[in-house]
Amino acid sequence: MSIGSIKNNLVKSCNMLYSDYDVLNSEQNYICNDELGNKSSDNEINNEQKVFGEVRNSKTNLHYDLIKKIKKFVILQPDNSDDISNLNRIISDLSTKLDKELITRYNNKEHDQYNTLLKHYNDIDNNRNNQSNQTNVINTLEEMLKTNTTKLVESSYTIRLIITICLVIIFVILLIIFIKF
Repeated sequence: MSIGSIKNNLVKSCNMLYSDYDVLNSEQNYICNDELGNKSSDNEINNEQKVFGEVRNSKTNLHYDLIKKIKKFVILQPDNSDDISNLNRIISDLSTKLDKELITRYNNKEHDQYNTLLKHYNDIDNNRNNQSNQTNVINTLEEMLKTNTTKLVESSYTIRLIITICLVIIFVILLIIFIKF
């Protein structure tokens, strides 16, 4: 077995202890993953910090850790199975209500942040399109300038040719007049 596979197995164990068995709290799970070199959770936290300006788990961990402690306490009390099932039902209802409350609490803020981010991306896209359109207009104007310059140069040759022909004709007429007289 390689060291990498051992690390992966230990990371999976940490995650199972956190998510499946509720043995570790989120901070212990983060420390476990960090010490073993699992950077995926660190990247998720950094990305959430960059996008939203805060890490949501830091505000909600207190509630979830309290629910986990109550579950542990209920499991350690082997008194009455009906009371335990009622407490488990109450805890699951409490977890559901807590999830809904947290979603509604952060929904507006995250929705506003998402709209702001979307607006910025749309502005960037509009600016890119405007820049592309302006580049096309500039290229078109440069082509028109080249064409007009070419026409002007050709017309100057034409004018020189016409002037030269006129001078030759005048010279021939003067020559004919001079020879006749």
